[in-house]
Amino acid sequence: MARNFFFFIVLVRALAAMIITNAHYTGVYPSDLIANGGLLGDVLFFAVSAFCLANIEENFGKWYLKRLIRVYIPSWVMTAIYIFLGPIL
Repeated sequence: MARNFFFFIVLVRALAAMIITNAHYTGVYPSDLIANGGLLGDVLFFAVSAFCLANIEENFGKWYLKRLIRVYIPSWVMTAIYIFLGPIL
């Protein structure tokens, strides 16, 4: 049961990301009416993210530290690379 529910959450999050991406295609499609639904995608994505955050089963400090490491270290590394290679590119 939990495995199927987790799969459903992942699918809803992926669908929301696709809807949001589609909303940014104004000017790409022949008609801008096709590139809509961004608000619906935002609502879905934030609802699923809030649900996942509400169901964290580990210590918040440990969870937050893992997220900081996962997000900030790659960001700092790529920023340093771009700073050093920026004049070359």
